[in-house]
Amino acid sequence: MQKQTLVLGERLRTIRKMRGYTQSELAKGICTQGVISNIEGKNGKENPSSSILFQLSERLGVTMSYLYGQEESASFVTSKDIRQSEVSKIIKNLKARRDYAALNYIIENEKNKSSQLSNAEKQYLLWHEAVCSYYERKSVDEAISLFTRALDLQTTKKKADLVQRVEIELSLGSIYYEENHYSESEYMLLACLENIQELETDSSVYEVMTKIHFNLSNIYNRKEEYEKALRHAEAALDLSVSSNTLTLLGDALYQIGYTNSLIGNTQLGIDYIEKSLVIVTLLDNQKLVSIIENTLAKLKPHTSITLD
Repeated sequence: MQKQTLVLGERLRTIRKMRGYTQSELAKGICTQGVISNIEGKNGKENPSSSILFQLSERLGVTMSYLYGQEESASFVTSKDIRQSEVSKIIKNLKARRDYAALNYIIENEKNKSSQLSNAEKQYLLWHEAVCSYYERKSVDEAISLFTRALDLQTTKKKADLVQRVEIELSLGSIYYEENHYSESEYMLLACLENIQELETDSSVYEVMTKIHFNLSNIYNRKEEYEKALRHAEAALDLSVSSNTLTLLGDALYQIGYTNSLIGNTQLGIDYIEKSLVIVTLLDNQKLVSIIENTLAKLKPHTSITLD
């Protein structure tokens, strides 16, 4: 038993560090930090209950047998994170196209076939399930409940996980906007902007910042604070160029044009919106093409799109 607990401690420590958890983060909601410390100690003096070990193995995405040294292969612990898989590319594309019916199918399929996921991966699926719940199933309460469950999951301090958390809060803020809760949405999105600006910038950070500025522009248009709306729309345009994302560039051009149309700069607004239409048409996004063509035809003040 002494040898077995020594193997357990060594493997638990190795996998914990690989997943990016501190002892406290791994223990949260399962046991005390002291229990983890004792398991990983050189003397192997802690032999946890099967219940605790099961919960630890679930959080780490490994089997109990592997932790106890009954399986030698560790290949399963380095399986590709769902967020770096081909499926994630499909999910991102479907979100950009607002094809929530297809997105819902993909998410349900992934939920049913995935057995060993990290908390970050579970959070990722819950996030997109919440998006589908709101936009496809039209259930506000269910969506907010799913968002809450996702945000309650303990994840690591790795940059990818921190960015994901901001993205989830951004999606929730977008739903508050859709439900006309503009002050709540503004508060949440400004907090998102503050949090994302603390991270080292790269294309993923620029992309999220673009979406935040875009949605803040939407909010300020609704609140008739047009100077703020235009400032955030222009920030979204600058960042969309930095992130080199054609979809976001089209969205930002639309937003600048739309905001200019609201303050009486009609021709300037049309010029920007027509540029946006060219990009969206190239991307073959018929839903957005329809919205933009309608705006060009009517330039009504309450036509807008949101990014989740």
